[in-house]
Amino acid sequence: PYSVICHGDVWINNVMYNYHNDNEEDIKELRLVDWQMTYYGSVGSELLYYLYCCVDKTVRDRYKDELLRIYYSTMEGFLLKFSLDIKKVFPFDAFEEQLQKFGLYSFGMASFALPLLCKYPEQLFDDEKSSELSEEDLKNVNDYNQRMRSTILDMIEMKIL
Repeated sequence: PYSVICHGDVWINNVMYNYHNDNEEDIKELRLVDWQMTYYGSVGSELLYYLYCCVDKTVRDRYKDELLRIYYSTMEGFLLKFSLDIKKVFPFDAFEEQLQKFGLYSFGMASFALPLLCKYPEQLFDDEKSSELSEEDLKNVNDYNQRMRSTILDMIEMKIL
């Protein structure tokens, strides 16, 4: 009952930023691009996909609850423009339930996307070449291991896994 049109591929490379100044510290606005994977589904899957594929644990721990509240209050403001009461259309407890219910999808997407995002060296899948890792490859493997581990720990904490 709470489905929306979802982007389907919300990650950092599909977001364009407009900044208030030249040093790229103060984001004025952003736009999602590359809509070919659009589907009708849960806002929870979309938000968690972004949080687990594009945001590291330090940022999630510090800002996740605030980001989710901002998202919900922004949606409330948008719905008010159409004279809709968010408490009737999409109550906050339903929003939280969607996050819980569709969190497993974001875990699956993180499992797929994190090796790509972290540039996980493909020679690790070849026994004969697995010992030929550069320092950069080792850094990428370490980055992947940390991000995947933190994703799993967060999913356990949220009682998704």
